[in-house]
Parts: sequence; C-alpha cells; structure tokens
Amino acid sequence: MIQVQGLSASVGGFDLREVTLEVPTGGYGLVIGPTGSGKTTLLEAIAGHVSIAAGRVSLRGVDVTAAPPEARRVGFVYQHYHLFPHKTVRENIGYGLRTGSAAD
Repeated sequence: MIQVQGLSASVGGFDLREVTLEVPTGGYGLVIGPTGSGKTTLLEAIAGHVSIAAGRVSLRGVDVTAAPPEARRVGFVYQHYHLFPHKTVRENIGYGLRTGSAAD
C-alpha cells in the first residue's frame, strides 16, 4: 500500500501542496495532469528523491518519510511519450504491467 498524507514539497520555483492519496496493495494508481502540475515532483517525493517539507509517506504500512531512497525499495523510470511510439496508450501501459514481477 502507498499512503501519502498532506505531502508538500518544493522543487525550484514549484510548490506541491498538501497532496493526500492512497493506493491499496495490489491496486494501481494513475497520476494525470498538465505539464507543470507536479506529477514528477510527487513521484520523486514518494521515491525519496525530493525532500518533503510537510506530510508523510508510508509504503507497505511503514512510515518512510525520513528514509533514504535506497531504503524505500521504490523506483520509477521517466518515460517519454516516444518510448514506444508504434504502440497505443493501452499497449504502452500494458507493457509495464506485463514486465513487472509477481513480487512487485
């Protein structure tokens, strides 16, 4: 389970403010928004690559807010929309789902 409660973070001149979300174990979450809305900042904060100014991040029931990235066991790959330009949106999303292990 991924739980984010009241998360605020700043990167450059951008402020992500008071984000709360929950993705249940075995569930899927989707972060959608226009350019500059904070999608990447949110993911980087969950993974531990951006300092959190306020709020809390819990992974698998453990508060990891102060934990370094390597202790969180979370990763993501920046994906450019041209990664698989010959595939549909459904096929691009499905690729990531098929290549993940059962332990993920």
